[in-house]
Amino acid sequence: MIKVVKNGVVVSVLLDTRTVNKEGTYPVKIKVYFQGKPKYYPTGICMSTKEELEEVLESKSKKNIEIQDIIGKELSRILKNVDILVERGTFSFSNLNNMLGKNIGGSLNEMISAKIKELENEEKFGSSAFYKGTLSLLKRYMKHDVPIKEVTVEWLNGLEKFILKTANQTTVAMNMRNIRATMNIAKQVGVIRESDYPFGRGKYQIKEGSGKKKALNKKQLKAIAEYSDGSMTTEFYRDLWLFIYFCNGLNVADLISLKFSDIQNGEISFIRKKTKDRTHDVKRIYAAITPEMYSIINKWGNDPKKSVYIFPFL
Repeated sequence: MIKVVKNGVVVSVLLDTRTVNKEGTYPVKIKVYFQGKPKYYPTGICMSTKEELEEVLESKSKKNIEIQDIIGKELSRILKNVDILVERGTFSFSNLNNMLGKNIGGSLNEMISAKIKELENEEKFGSSAFYKGTLSLLKRYMKHDVPIKEVTVEWLNGLEKFILKTANQTTVAMNMRNIRATMNIAKQVGVIRESDYPFGRGKYQIKEGSGKKKALNKKQLKAIAEYSDGSMTTEFYRDLWLFIYFCNGLNVADLISLKFSDIQNGEISFIRKKTKDRTHDVKRIYAAITPEMYSIINKWGNDPKKSVYIFPFL
């Protein structure tokens, strides 16, 4: 049976006979043992007996080699993370779980891929799209995955120059914020030391883009409000844009989530989806409903007797 010892941390492959599944087999797991406590991590493989597992691990048949590869990849992933934590002197099951969950033992690319999956599971598709853009950028910049330890001030400066060849400072800032958030996680669980952290004063500082903010004047707003090309689709989206405007720049994600119950005493209120998970004190935003907004709801909204949502999207 496979067994590896790393400075008091014991990692082994075993058959977990504590629980049996419907087929009468047992799960093959990676056991991590530290300071008298065990933790078990699944491999997705099941066997009937310990003898069968030993035979599979020693066999050279094509079928068994495929099973060995599956178990071996998970074992290598766990050992890699254990090695990093033991080397840093920060090993704990909590840190190991955090690292495995966010793929920290791998590369910057793998950590960002794990973040994308996490965001998609939480149905935060807008945020996941930003991280996908960063991952795509990394693949264009480097031919190989970027080890966490290689993300230095010099490396970030090189990436910035690469981005500026085809984009602007705003694009640089957006991608660097994603990389910084990823490196924050790596620092939090002890993968990198504070001295190795590449962001901050005296290190790499994210420079924000300085775009011009241009407000529409009354003449332009009137032109939008009265515009028509004879298409009902154009009218529909024009009116939704106006509703957003009247609602103080309401976010589209919040627009489609508005409910009739959000309308009370001549006001419509909502909590921004973008910030509701980021702050402890959730702030509800209020906007007075204008006659134009009532008109748009009556024209394009759902029947309040048949739906809780104001607009026909969800």
